[in-house]
Amino acid sequence: MSIAISKSGDLPILSPTDSALAGFDRAELRNLIEEQIELGCKNVILDLTSLRNISSTGLGVVVACYVALRRAGGSLHLVGVTGRVLHCIKITGLFDVFECFDTLGQALVYIRNNNEKSREEK
Repeated sequence: MSIAISKSGDLPILSPTDSALAGFDRAELRNLIEEQIELGCKNVILDLTSLRNISSTGLGVVVACYVALRRAGGSLHLVGVTGRVLHCIKITGLFDVFECFDTLGQALVYIRNNNEKSREEK
């Protein structure tokens, strides 16, 4: 699996370029998340727009990434979750755990608004 990395401002956007996320992708995605945490990134966007299928192991990888970011004081935001991937996330109850957005633009607005609120509260 290949994962494209881009940024919008200081927000990293990880985009799997294959149509499926399975267990063999675990190390690559986990390593990228760990790198972002080490760089001080609190929020990471995982753009799943090109994903058409996800295995149970692939879901486990996404959950592990979510947990790693939460422990670091951040969050994982999912974008473009549709079709079978959305179905898998819903039937496992993870839809209520993850912050899911239809578009990258929606996720960016949400994250930036929450970051501003956090700064105002301090």
